Amino acid sequence: MFEVTKLRFNFIDLLAAPRRALKAKKIWTILIGLVIAYPLFLLFTYSAFVVDGYAPADIWNRYGLYPPFNLASGVLVSLAAIITYLVGIAILIAVVLVCATIVSRMTYRELKGDPFYSVSEGTSFFKRHWGAVFFAPIAVALIIAFFLVVAVFMAAISKIPWAGELLFIALLPVYLAGAIFTIYTAVVLLITVLYGPSIAACWEDDTLGTIFQAYTITWNQPWRIVIYSLLLAALTLAGLLVYGTAISGGYLFVKFVFGQSWLMGSELARLTAFAESLVFHGAAGLAPWVPMAGQLLNTGPAGGWEVFAGSLLALMLMISFGTVIAYGLSIVSTGQTIAYLIFKQRIDDTNLLERIDEEDQETDTATIPAPADAAGPAPADG
Repeated sequence: MFEVTKLRFNFIDLLAAPRRALKAKKIWTILIGLVIAYPLFLLFTYSAFVVDGYAPADIWNRYGLYPPFNLASGVLVSLAAIITYLVGIAILIAVVLVCATIVSRMTYRELKGDPFYSVSEGTSFFKRHWGAVFFAPIAVALIIAFFLVVAVFMAAISKIPWAGELLFIALLPVYLAGAIFTIYTAVVLLITVLYGPSIAACWEDDTLGTIFQAYTITWNQPWRIVIYSLLLAALTLAGLLVYGTAISGGYLFVKFVFGQSWLMGSELARLTAFAESLVFHGAAGLAPWVPMAGQLLNTGPAGGWEVFAGSLLALMLMISFGTVIAYGLSIVSTGQTIAYLIFKQRIDDTNLLERIDEEDQETDTATIPAPADAAGPAPADG
C-alpha cells in the first residue's frame, strides 16, 4: 500500500499546486489536448468569420493564430457565424474538461501516495466516468432552462386582465423563491464546470452524484470557493510568469548563442524571423501573457528552404510556448483537486485520500491468492 499524503485541509495545501502541477505527464496530457482542440477551434472560428463575409487573408492579417475568445467584440453578427464559433468554443472546452479530469485523477492518486499513476490509467478512468464530467453541467443547465421557461409561461399568464394581476400578486413569494433558486443554480453551473472534473476524479460518482456534490460545496463552502479561486488564480499567474519567462529566456539565449556570426549568424536570423512572424503574429495584445513578447515579434525575408525550415521551427515554437498554457491549466486542475478535497473534509469530515477507490480495489483483487484445490492432488498409480 502507498503512504497517503498528510494534508492540513486549509489554504496552505493549495500553495503546493504549482509544484505538484509541474510534472511532465500532467503538462503533456494537457498539451496533447491543446494540440487536438486548438486547431479545431481555429478552423471553426475562421469559418465563422468567412460566413460573415471576411476574407481569410484579412482574418490572418488581423488576428493571426489568436482570434477573439468572446462575442463581446461584436465582430460576428450573423446567427450562422455565431453558432459556428460557439461550436469551436464547445470543442475547446470539452477537450479541456477531458484533460482536466485526467490531471485531477493523477493528482488524486499522487496524493494517495501513488506517484506512478500513468496517463493511460487516467485515460481509462475518464472512459469510465466521462458521463459525470459532461452530463452534469448539461443537466444543471437544463434545470435553469426549465425555470426560465416556467417564468416566461407564468409571465404570459399574468398579462390576463384582472385575473393575471391577482395571480401575480398571490404567487409573488413563489416567484421570488424560484428566482433565487435559479440564480443559485446558475452559480452551481459555474461550479460544476470548474470542479466537475475534480469531483469525478475524487468522488467517482455518476452524473447525479456529481451534481449533488456541486450543490453541496456551493451551499456549504461559498466563501472558501471564492477565496481559494482568487488564491489559485494568483498562483496560476505567478506560475505562468515564472515558467513563461524561463521558456522565453531559454529561447532568446539559444538565439543569442547560435546567432553568432561565426555560427549560424544571419541564416538563423532569417529562419527565426519567419517562424516568429507565423507564431506571434496577432499576439501583440497577448504580450503580458508571453514574457518578452516584444523582443520576439520581428519579421524578415525568407527563401524557399527557409520557408520550409521556418515552418517546422514555428511548429516547435508553438509546442514549446504551448507548454506554458498547459502548465497554467495543470496548476488550475491540480489546485481545484486539492480544493475539493478540502471542501469535502470541511463539510462532512471525510478524507477522500483514505477511502478505497477503484484502483485500490483492483490492486487488492489482483493480490488475493487463488484458492487451493479442495480435493488435493490426485493419488499416484501403483
